[in-house]
Amino acid sequence: MRLVARTALVPGARSGRSGQRGTTIVEFTLIFTLFFMIIGFIVQGAFLFNAWLVSTNAVREAARLGAPCYGRQVNSCTASDVVQVARNAAAGTNPNVFTPSAAACLDTTTTPNVQTLRVTATYKVPIVAPFVDRMFPQNPIPIYVESRMRLENEQSGTLPTCPKT
Repeated sequence: MRLVARTALVPGARSGRSGQRGTTIVEFTLIFTLFFMIIGFIVQGAFLFNAWLVSTNAVREAARLGAPCYGRQVNSCTASDVVQVARNAAAGTNPNVFTPSAAACLDTTTTPNVQTLRVTATYKVPIVAPFVDRMFPQNPIPIYVESRMRLENEQSGTLPTCPKT
């Protein structure tokens, strides 16, 4: 024997929620927009983090190479050699947006003052995620990185003072 549940229908009453027609689409639109914005920020953050990692590694490698040979009499390397090492270490990046530079300077934050090789780079990361460009007025977003290493060979003459970071 089957039990069948019967509901009493009131004449003229509608089934479901009355006055709630179309709310699902409005709620979906609001949630989807917020979800899409969050995903955009995550993607843009990943691009920025990758650019920072690549740039930091490139200038660190260039400073490591330049510290023992910069200004040496035999097997010396110049600032352009150090910059080329930074460019090679940042392989896979757009060379038009990655601009390294290298110079010897006197670090006055230490006692005694130390001659250092300062390698810096700027990486301009374009904003690719939607909605993010409205939050950041500067497109592309510049990332500045720096690495300093003590020079192994004393430089003759006076060096400029390293800028404070």
